[in-house]
Amino acid sequence: MVYGSSWQSLPGRLAKWDRVVTLSNNRAVTIYLWHNTLIMATVPIIDLAYELPFLQSDTAVAALDAADPVLMFCLVWPLIGLAILTVGWIEDIGAGRGPRLWPDGGKRGGSPRRPLSACRRSAGSAMPMDFIAV
Repeated sequence: MVYGSSWQSLPGRLAKWDRVVTLSNNRAVTIYLWHNTLIMATVPIIDLAYELPFLQSDTAVAALDAADPVLMFCLVWPLIGLAILTVGWIEDIGAGRGPRLWPDGGKRGGSPRRPLSACRRSAGSAMPMDFIAV
């Protein structure tokens, strides 16, 4: 990028969105790979609502049909959060970082972790990379 910001955090009114933006940036590949599958996973969940006894009238079915996109939108976000927790840490390992469950930039308890590559270098297990055919 020729032009980029040198911000360490979002300015002014946008500052309240800093952790959400940081989480989205840190889990962009996970979100990209899983979002379509998770949108499709909302369909069978919504279909279960049609079997509820108090939603058997024609009016209730019409309301469910009309609210289907809104329900899908509301259901997909918790599913994306679940995907971030279950498989997002693989993105960290692929990038050579230590695995993190919820990397939103918030303060963590305990001692700060070193990146995975730093742990490998300090352990003396550095291997030459010339054996890998590119």
